[in-house]
Formats: sequence, structure tokens, C-alpha cells
Amino acid sequence: MELHNTIAIVTGAASGIGYLTVCNLIKAGAKVAACDINESGLQTLDAALDCGPERFFYQQFDLTNEASIKKFVTDAFQKIGPCNLLINNAGILRDGHLVKMEEQAQYYALPTAQWRAVIETNLTAPMLMARQTILEWLTLKIAPALIINVSSIAAKGNSGQSAYAASKAGLNALTQCWAKEFSSHGIRVVGVAPGLVDTPMASSLNASDFLEITKASHLGRPGKPEEVWQLIKTLIECEFMASQTYPIDGGNKL
Repeated sequence: MELHNTIAIVTGAASGIGYLTVCNLIKAGAKVAACDINESGLQTLDAALDCGPERFFYQQFDLTNEASIKKFVTDAFQKIGPCNLLINNAGILRDGHLVKMEEQAQYYALPTAQWRAVIETNLTAPMLMARQTILEWLTLKIAPALIINVSSIAAKGNSGQSAYAASKAGLNALTQCWAKEFSSHGIRVVGVAPGLVDTPMASSLNASDFLEITKASHLGRPGKPEEVWQLIKTLIECEFMASQTYPIDGGNKL
């Protein structure tokens, strides 16, 4: 798939990997529909692109809202054309041990609401976005088409990341399921699994965790959003890469 011929939907576009991905797609000549819960970030992105509504439009909404997803996908196809690329990039990080002893021998238990927020944003929302997009693709007979799911190397399990790790492991499984279900329709599905990347999400980690994760990389540093974009670009352009989730983690040693 050639970058300049792509009409993309990108979630989580207001910052980090999503922001840079949209910028590079537009720079390459693509059209993009972007969404995020962070409206000010989307407005900043829109101003930075300055390319007009025929090539870029955005909507601010909560990705856990199924009706909003349906409206966004429908609007995307109407406003910028028949999309052929979906990048499920949006995600949240809400770390916490399942059960942990705190001060004065009191036990902390991971709140169910916290678990649900992570699973709904990181796993259910990509499913809903993919389902609605694939419905459009099959109805309009759009092919070739591509889904890229942005996962994490945390899918293999990290202490204190029950919800996040489970959501990303589930996303990896969905990548393989959808690849098997839709390859005969000309729909390719792949994933990327970054390690620690220097993004606003990473800045939410405490200093000791950030240092520990950094040391676990052979390169001894966090990745850059631009480096993750290089892998995303390769996955778009190389049509022989399919069904797998490809790590980009600086040689993680864990």
C-alpha cells in the first residue's frame, strides 16, 4: 500500500505516536480522520497540519462510547473518502497491583472501575472501531485494506500492570483472529508492540519504574515516536507482513 494513496483513520491522535503518525501520513500525501478524547491536542494537531478539511478532519469523543465510534467512522468515509487504513493507537495506562499491602498492614485491591476503564479503552474500543470499519470495507468492497493495532511488549506481563498487560495481550490475539477471518477479503491485519517510548503516557510512570524499564533495553534508552513510525510505515508499505505483532523495544532483555 502506497502512503500517498492511503485514507486513514487514526485513534489516539492528540499526542505521542498517534500525533506523529498523522503528521507523517499527511506529509506523505495521505488523507486522515483522527480522534481522541483530548480536544486541545486535536486542535493543536489541526493547526500544525494546516492542510484543509478535504485532507484532515477530527472528532473529539470517548472511545468507550460505541455510538460515537459508529458516527466517527461513518463521518470519516463521507468527509475524506473511502478509508483503507485503520490504526488503532489509542490507549491508557492505569497501573496497580491486583492486591498489595500498604502502610499499617492495610491491603490495597485494584478497583474494578480501574480495570474496566483500561480494558474498555485498550481492548473493547479497538474491537468496536475495527468492527465498524470492516463493515464499511465489506459493504463497499474496499480492498486492499489494512488494520494496524498498536500493542505493547507489556502484553507478556509486568508486575503492577494486570489490566494493561491483559488488554494488550488481548489486542495481540485480536490481530491474529482478524487476520485469519478477513485475509480472503483483501484485509491485512498486523500489530506493533513498542517498548518504553518517550511519550506523554510514559511520563506518567514514576522515576524508578522509568529507570528500571530503560535499563531493561539493550540500548539503555526509551524509544522515540519517530522510530515507531518507521515500523508503522514499513507495515503499510510491505504487503507481505501480515498477522503478526512486531516488537520495537530496543532489544528488551526481560
